Amino acid sequence: MIKNTDNLNKYKNEKFLNFYKKYEKEITPYIGKYEKTRIKYAILFTILAILSTVLFERFIILDFSLGAIISMGLFDFCVICIIYDKINSKLKNKIKQTFIPKIIQTIGEIHWNTGNTIISDTILEKSKLFGDYNIRSNDDTFEGKYNGIEFKVSETNLSYESGSGDKRTVSTVFNGIIILIDSNKETKAHTIIETKVKAIQKIIKKISLSVLILWFSILSIGNGIHTNNITALVVGIVLPLVIILFIFPKNQMMSMKLEDSDFNKKYIVTTEDQIEGRYLITTGFMDRFKNLQTAFGTKNIKCAFFDNKVMFALHTNKDFFELSEGLFHSLKHPKRVKSFYEETTAIYDIIDYFKLDEKTGL
Repeated sequence: MIKNTDNLNKYKNEKFLNFYKKYEKEITPYIGKYEKTRIKYAILFTILAILSTVLFERFIILDFSLGAIISMGLFDFCVICIIYDKINSKLKNKIKQTFIPKIIQTIGEIHWNTGNTIISDTILEKSKLFGDYNIRSNDDTFEGKYNGIEFKVSETNLSYESGSGDKRTVSTVFNGIIILIDSNKETKAHTIIETKVKAIQKIIKKISLSVLILWFSILSIGNGIHTNNITALVVGIVLPLVIILFIFPKNQMMSMKLEDSDFNKKYIVTTEDQIEGRYLITTGFMDRFKNLQTAFGTKNIKCAFFDNKVMFALHTNKDFFELSEGLFHSLKHPKRVKSFYEETTAIYDIIDYFKLDEKTGL
């Protein structure tokens, strides 16, 4: 809890202070009960961890060999980790179910749920921000209306599974936050912003795949000529078409430079329409885009304007919108509340831009 002026000075943002006053008035009275529950869970875990360690020592007495010590030590460590994860998850879920609906009411008109799919796969595909995936899971989801603009937020994991049995592999396509906002600006073309590092990695991957296909094409043509194999010749000729049609399609979007040189250093912008792209990405939008990245602490952020919508994809392994930092962290500490607030209001800041933009006609 914030108890004195010195602590209050840590939070210079006036909006946050107003929010925190509401938080202390409407949420803090309920926290005491769950703080006691957290302490009980922490004590329970400590007792179980001690019992597990005592049993480990008993086994060591029976067999003092190095192999036994290592095996039982690893087993004991795994048991303690599993116990902690189960107890901590139970506590986090209890806190979420109780407090998130109350907290978001102090921020705005938002509905919270967990596990729901509120942004369809069709919309994700239209955004062109994600690669192919066949497995999807959602954690926290929020949807609502702020300043008359509808928005959806989803913690989402996208993966691609291939093979089966021993050859089964699962690769992560995306893990993080997806934000979908109805834009007041009409968008006929497609415009994408992404961090430069990720964009360069994508280009390198395309070039590498193209070189590999060309190499097989040359080998196939050479083999066809040497052995008079017509099939090999046809395959060798057709393979380069794969590069043209699928890897570097004709409707490839154009790169676009903006007036902000710092923005150009960090991000790559591609668009189907340069005029519309500049109309969409104003100086005000660029500032809020960078603020959104900072608030969520991610190095990899992408954005797409399409079908009168704007979508943000923030890649991160961090679990957002959490009010509990763990079994041994007090629920009364303001740090986690401030993080929750900053994550939420960074989204509102982006929405505010569109509302302001609507009024000014920029």
